[in-house]
Amino acid sequence: DRDVTGVQTCALPISTAVLAPYRPAMLTVTVPCPVLRAAAARPGPSTVLATGGSTDTGAGVLVRVDTGRVVVLVNARLVAEGPVPGDGAGTRAGAEPCGLDVFADQHGVHVSLNGTAHDLAGEPVPEVAAFRTDLDPASAVGLAASARTVNPFDTSPTALKKVLVALQLLAAATALWLLVRWYGPGLPERAGVGLW
Repeated sequence: DRDVTGVQTCALPISTAVLAPYRPAMLTVTVPCPVLRAAAARPGPSTVLATGGSTDTGAGVLVRVDTGRVVVLVNARLVAEGPVPGDGAGTRAGAEPCGLDVFADQHGVHVSLNGTAHDLAGEPVPEVAAFRTDLDPASAVGLAASARTVNPFDTSPTALKKVLVALQLLAAATALWLLVRWYGPGLPERAGVGLW
């Protein structure tokens, strides 16, 4: 398994985490309340996180804040929408929940926005071409994304495979021993003919 984590802010050059396949085995995204509030304080729409390719409406995760509302798209489908809670939400006991969590694996996608859960059973893991945000580094503190890929060539043998390999090696060694024993160095003399 391989893990890729991070978020690239627009204050720095965008980097691309090249994943093959583009759909990782598992994707986790965490956007805390202060990050949502920082995006809401910016003029105009702000992309909090985009994982898709060249467009923000593709088969990835898109979290966008515009006019005080959070919109979450997964695989180009609107999954969750709600207001950005005000100051104090999610920070004191009894306060309304605040923030966004996305978890996707082979079973589906789970999105929790401000404490409201949205389950998409069977939904494929969103694509990841890069982790991008419009927020500056100070505003993006706490924003996290993690993708786990699986290497199909990474295998580990089972106990049965180990036993079968050992039996094959034993059979090959026994055959070699029998050949040397049966046909050993004296074979040409026993047969009465030369080798050539």
